[in-house]
Amino acid sequence: MNFILIGLPYDETQTCRKGASKAPNMIRNIFPLLETYIDGIDLSEHFIEDLGNFSKDNLNEIDINKFPIILGGEHSITEWMVDKLKPDNVVIFDAHADCEDSEKHDGVIRRIAEKGFNVYLVKQGFRCMSKEEKKYLDTNKIKIIDIQDLKNIKGKIYLSIDLDVLDPSILPTVGNPEPDGLKFKELIEYIKPIIPNLIGFDVVEFTPFEKDNETYLIIVGKLIYKIMSEVVKR
Repeated sequence: MNFILIGLPYDETQTCRKGASKAPNMIRNIFPLLETYIDGIDLSEHFIEDLGNFSKDNLNEIDINKFPIILGGEHSITEWMVDKLKPDNVVIFDAHADCEDSEKHDGVIRRIAEKGFNVYLVKQGFRCMSKEEKKYLDTNKIKIIDIQDLKNIKGKIYLSIDLDVLDPSILPTVGNPEPDGLKFKELIEYIKPIIPNLIGFDVVEFTPFEKDNETYLIIVGKLIYKIMSEVVKR
C-alpha cells in the first residue's frame, strides 16, 4: 500500500483559538517517536511519501495517485480536498455542525453540500450547533447518520476528522473544544465500516498550546497510524 502525506497549514478563519497552521509540521515531527507495528501491520513496510506543505493556490499541482493523508490546518481545508478528489461521499466526524452561511471554517460542511456532494455528518460525537444551523440541517441537504448506517454508504468516501469530536479530556488542543466527546477507541471503531470505500482522509483543527504539546501530538499521530493500518488490512 502506498500513501502520500500532504500538509495544509491554514488557520485564517479560526475563531476561538488560532494556531492550526502549526499542526502539519508538528504532527510530522512526532511520527518518528511512534511504533509502526499496529495490529499485525508494520507501516514501515509500506511506502509513505511526504509531499510537504501546500496552499489552496498550489494544491492543483499535486498528482494524487496514491492514498492521501491530509494534515490540517483548520476545517476549511476539507473543502479544498473534496474539490480536488471529487469523491461520491464525504463523511465527517465533528463536534460542530459547521453549517453557518459563512465562507469561514464554521460553514465548510454546508459549502461542500451546496456543491452537490453527498455529505454525512456522523451523529456520534456531533453535539453543538446554532439555531440557524439547525434550520439548515432540517433541509436534509446534509444527512445526520447513525454509526450503524455507515456501512450502507455506496461509492467512494472521503473522511474528514475534526479532532474536536474527541472529548477534551483526551485532546484539549483543538480550536473549539466541546465537552462530552468521543473516546479514542470509539472513534476508531466508528471509522472501520467505511474503510473499504475510503479514498483519503484528513485530520483538522489541532491547535497547539504554547508548550507541552507532545502527549496530544502522540494521540493524533497514533490516530493517523491506526487508520492507516486499517486501510492496509482492508
